[in-house]
Amino acid sequence: MLRTVKRHFEVLVLRAAPGLLNLWALLLLGDWLPPAQYGVYSVGIVAAGFASSVVFGPLLMAVVSQHAHLDARGEREAYESSFLSLTIITALITALLGLLGYWLNLLRLEWIWAAVFPGIYNNIQELLRARIKIFSYGISSLLQSVIYLSAVYLIICFDGSVGGVWYAFSLSYAIASVMSAYFLGFPKIGKPDMSIMSSTWGIGFGYVLSTMAEQLMFLGTRWVVSVFGNPILLGVFSFSVDLAQRTVGFMVNTASFVFVPLAFKERAKNSDREFTMVLIRGAAMSFALSILTFFVLVGARELEAIPGLDGENFDTITFAIVSLAVVLNRQKKLIADPFAMAAGQPAALAMGYVVGAIITVPLAAFAYQSGQWRLGELAYPTGYLLASLVTILSLRKTLLIKEAS
Repeated sequence: MLRTVKRHFEVLVLRAAPGLLNLWALLLLGDWLPPAQYGVYSVGIVAAGFASSVVFGPLLMAVVSQHAHLDARGEREAYESSFLSLTIITALITALLGLLGYWLNLLRLEWIWAAVFPGIYNNIQELLRARIKIFSYGISSLLQSVIYLSAVYLIICFDGSVGGVWYAFSLSYAIASVMSAYFLGFPKIGKPDMSIMSSTWGIGFGYVLSTMAEQLMFLGTRWVVSVFGNPILLGVFSFSVDLAQRTVGFMVNTASFVFVPLAFKERAKNSDREFTMVLIRGAAMSFALSILTFFVLVGARELEAIPGLDGENFDTITFAIVSLAVVLNRQKKLIADPFAMAAGQPAALAMGYVVGAIITVPLAAFAYQSGQWRLGELAYPTGYLLASLVTILSLRKTLLIKEAS
C-alpha cells in the first residue's frame, strides 16, 4: 500500500514540476512584456497549438488504445515504427506548407516551428505514456520546461523580442523530443504499414473534431477581443487565460488524474452509483482547491509578492471572470466527459462546445464592439456553462445517467 501511495506521489510531482516551471516562465513574461506585446505572444502560441493539435491529432489521440491492442498481438514494434514515420512525414508536410505561407507573407516563420516541434514531441511522449513509462515521460516534460524557462531568462536579460520567445518555445520542444525518443530506444523509422495504422484514423479524427469544437471558444474569444477590442484588452485577457489554465485549472486537472481512473475502477465493479460519487467528490475537492488558489494569487497581487501579478497584464476582475470559465470547463471534463466516454457518446462533447460557441462568440463580439468589454469577458464563462449544460442534457437519457441518478 505504501509503495502504491509513493508511486502516485512521484507521478503527481513529475506532472506538477513542469507545470510550475512553465508558470514561472509565464509570470516572467507577464512582468516583462507590456499587454499589447503579451497578447501577440500568447495568441501566436495558442494558434500554433491549435494547428498542431489538428495536424498531429489524428495520430496522437488514438495511441493509448491502439498501442495496448497491437502490443497484445505482438505488433508493437511495427506500430511504433509506422507511427513515428507518419509523425515525421506529417511534420515535413506541415513545415513545407508553413514555409509556403511564410513566402506568401501569410505566416510568421516562428509560428511554423511552434506548431511542428510540439507536435513531434507530444506524439513521441504519447508512446511513452502508452508504454506506461511515466518516469521517462515526466523527465522529458521537466527537460522541456527547464530549457524554456532558462531561455526566457536569457531573452529577458539580453532584452530580446517576442519572436525570440517563440523560437525558445520551439527549441525546448525540439530538444525534449530527442530525449523522449531516447527513452523509447529510438524505434526504427521506415515505410509506414498502413494496414496497422488504418484503425487509428477513425478514432483520432473523432477526437480532433471535439478539440476543434473546443477551440471555437478558446481561440475564437481571443480573436473577438483582437478584432473588436484593442491590443491592451487582448493582452490582459490572454494573460488571465494563460494564468488561470496553469493555476486554478491545474487543480482540477490534478483531481482528474486521480479520481477519473478511480471512478472507472468502481464502474468496472458494476457500481454506477459509486462511479458518480467518486467523480462528485473529486469535483468538490478540486473546486475548493481552485477557490483557494484564486485567493492566494489575488492576495499575492495585493502584496506585490510575485512578479507578473503586480503589472499591467493582471486585472483582478478579468482574472476572476476567466478563472470561472476555466474551472467550469475543467469541471465538465471531470464530471460530464467521463459519462460521455463510458456511454460511448463523444459527439456530445463536441456538440456542447459548438452550441456554446455559436451563442457566446457573437455576443462577445457585439459587447466588445459596443464598448462593453466587461460583458464581453462574461461571455467566456457563459459559453462554457452552456457547453456543460448541452453535454449533460445530451447524456441525460443514457442508461448510465439513469442508473446513477
